[in-house]
Amino acid sequence: MDNQSHHKLYNIFMHRHKPALHCAVRQDWPVPKFIGPEMWMYSGTMSESEPLPGFDVQAAQQAGRMLSYYVFTSLARR
Repeated sequence: MDNQSHHKLYNIFMHRHKPALHCAVRQDWPVPKFIGPEMWMYSGTMSESEPLPGFDVQAAQQAGRMLSYYVFTSLARR
């Protein structure tokens, strides 16, 4: 299977006080330490093939290589 046909899965966390703010963490990456239950809540799993509005696949891939997470805004409800 090549990279084009293999879509990555992300765990999506939503900020408790700013619900449009999301943090995506690939399922094969560790969850960053700043994602704690006081400020963030798990809101589901998302595939690159069906991204939430506001999720930029290329930006997520680049951020993931540098930071292991991707922060974005989305007005969609999970």
